[in-house]
Amino acid sequence: MYKRQASSPDAAESSPADRAEPMPAIFSPLPSTSRSTGWAIGVSANIGLTSGGNNGHASGNQYLFGSSGFFPWHDAAGSPIQKPNPIIDSKRKYSGYNYAPHRNSLPIAVAISVSRRLNSTLSIETGITYTYLHSAFESLFAKSDCRWHYIGIPLKLNINIYSNRHLHFYASAGARVDIPLSSRSSVTNVKGTSDLAEGSLHSPLQWSLMASPGVAWRMTNHVELFLEPTVQYNFKSSYTVPNIWTDNTFSISLPIGLRLAW
Repeated sequence: MYKRQASSPDAAESSPADRAEPMPAIFSPLPSTSRSTGWAIGVSANIGLTSGGNNGHASGNQYLFGSSGFFPWHDAAGSPIQKPNPIIDSKRKYSGYNYAPHRNSLPIAVAISVSRRLNSTLSIETGITYTYLHSAFESLFAKSDCRWHYIGIPLKLNINIYSNRHLHFYASAGARVDIPLSSRSSVTNVKGTSDLAEGSLHSPLQWSLMASPGVAWRMTNHVELFLEPTVQYNFKSSYTVPNIWTDNTFSISLPIGLRLAW
């Protein structure tokens, strides 16, 4: 009896599905956000926007562009006043910076940050921040410009909220200590005997807490542009000359910068 020989698998004719060409992907895969080392370095600059909350020297209501004259002057009780007039204020008998009306310019800061990814959600960040503060005082007998220079060391925890191909949303919280480098006053327009001292100022360490949402736009696989609106709480310190940190418990700033990840 004739028996049909079974065909080998190699000789079997492939099905139409097996012969079909693979279909091209409609969407290209998202670029990987993983980093080989988990390290990132950033450079940013910011200028304070507003501040509020009375620490004993000035009320809130600080506005943008203080150097242009929009900051209100404050008296020793913390109440906003017009620019002091020595004739009108002659009965106040000022004696020292704590009794002279003053206004605060916006703080200016630049920072270099370094962060390390802990897992897919958390990262830890530190760095160095330089901050410049300026306050103008006017008493019955003199005017004075006081300037402070600080180096700050922050420590923050970052939480990844959402990421897509181009945007990255996150939140940060932490603390910072600011170390005074130089604090000096320069007295001008002296009438008779100045009641405002000139020279070095006593400036202690300044501690603060910070919290901010953040958004970053990925420019390349390794470089992103970021924006971090930040709320800062300033602890009370024993300054002999008031400034924007002693006048206001809370302040808001808007750091913007570039971050490189690898």
